[in-house]
Amino acid sequence: MLTIKNNNRYHWLEQQPGFPNFEVQQTMAEMDRRQWEIKDPYAVKKEEIEKRTGATGQMEDL
Repeated sequence: MLTIKNNNRYHWLEQQPGFPNFEVQQTMAEMDRRQWEIKDPYAVKKEEIEKRTGATGQMEDL
């Protein structure tokens, strides 16, 4: 009975995208996620400039 259940599960896994390389796809997805978290130097510089100019000269300060 357990063998039949395992076979059905294996056939279900065969139909899933990425079979049989689930670990490779998971690793690639994790690497992509890390790359999205890393900001490029230009974006960091832009945020610094916006913080400096945003602190002064706003109408809301009046």
